[in-house]
Amino acid sequence: QKTTKKNQYPMTTNSSILQNGQVNSGLNKCSNHLLVEGSPKSIRKIYAGFRRMDCFESIIGIDREYAERDWFLHNLDRFGTEWDICPEFADPVLETETFLSVSFMTCWNPPRAFVKRMCEMYRVRAYLQYQEPLMDFSGYVEYDQGGMLIENQDYTFREGVATMDSTRFIARRLTAKFMTA
Repeated sequence: QKTTKKNQYPMTTNSSILQNGQVNSGLNKCSNHLLVEGSPKSIRKIYAGFRRMDCFESIIGIDREYAERDWFLHNLDRFGTEWDICPEFADPVLETETFLSVSFMTCWNPPRAFVKRMCEMYRVRAYLQYQEPLMDFSGYVEYDQGGMLIENQDYTFREGVATMDSTRFIARRLTAKFMTA
């Protein structure tokens, strides 16, 4: 497959990524919901990053030398998923000046490595909930302000749906963990 240097997305006619501005329905899509709590300055920077092209790169940067040598392994190591995301597929919401929520899709995997690096770099706390029905997995992960793992739980897709009803689960997490400090 050929790749462009600018955005590193595969450019084949059968590619499961962007074709004529649309995502191919054959793509394994991992649905993610990210909650981030931190200083107003950090939250503003992260929010702005989710509104730029190549969101993950704009928030945590890339290792150019590594990316040029092997973009695929670079992205897996740095982001936790094959491709970066663009703002058309992200929906950031500033809940308060110290709290951000964003929903987005990634290919194949949740972006755990990205979330960990973001927590380390910006000294924010984050909670990521994810699910991928075709690959039969779901779960959540939470990191503290230094990127240390607080909690990690993986499920099959059905177990996760039963355990993590999105609306109630996220609302409980917001109330219990992020809004009571």
